[in-house]
Amino acid sequence: MLAAAEVLSVWPCAAAARSLLEAAASRLGSLSPDPDWPWPEARLAYDNARLAEARIAAGLAIEDQGLLADGLHLLDWLIQVETCGEHFSFTPVGGRGRGDPRPAFDQQPIEAGAMADACARAFDATGEKPWAAACAQAAAWFVGANDVGVTLLDSITGGCSDGLEAAGCNANQGAESTLAMISALQQARRLQAAVRSAASTSTVRTLAAPTHRSAAP
Repeated sequence: MLAAAEVLSVWPCAAAARSLLEAAASRLGSLSPDPDWPWPEARLAYDNARLAEARIAAGLAIEDQGLLADGLHLLDWLIQVETCGEHFSFTPVGGRGRGDPRPAFDQQPIEAGAMADACARAFDATGEKPWAAACAQAAAWFVGANDVGVTLLDSITGGCSDGLEAAGCNANQGAESTLAMISALQQARRLQAAVRSAASTSTVRTLAAPTHRSAAP
């Protein structure tokens, strides 16, 4: 779905991509009516934020406001569920259900990468600053803003540890983990620049606005 949405962003008339999105959107599962657990599955599983991002991307691509709203709602809920204090405490490799204790391990870099990508997609869709802040928080998970307070980034190799464990980091540095880290850091940098640019533009417009003087003597 994400790939098809990217295709449509470049070739809006790509019928195959639009058909794929429309068909796949109906298979994403309905949101639960339970406000405390709107997730379409009984447990959080793997690469969770992609389910929200797919809705956001598809909603934008095929102009389905309901699908877009569902994606933003799910992502907002997921951020709340996976936030502990000032950092993310991601779903462990075994999944997470209602009432499961936290923190739980091992936490996977792909969760942080997916969260950063989904928040970036939400920011691009809405321009709202909290999504940029959540993206930065997901990127910060890789460099110590996590349950253990250790960095997964290896400053010597440039790689990323394969998991966050209760006692530290997994010593392996796989491609999936490293790509997730690179993506998250890039998204956070891009959104921070966009927020600064928007603030600068707003300031310029304010300063350039004409001063209205009273016509009264």
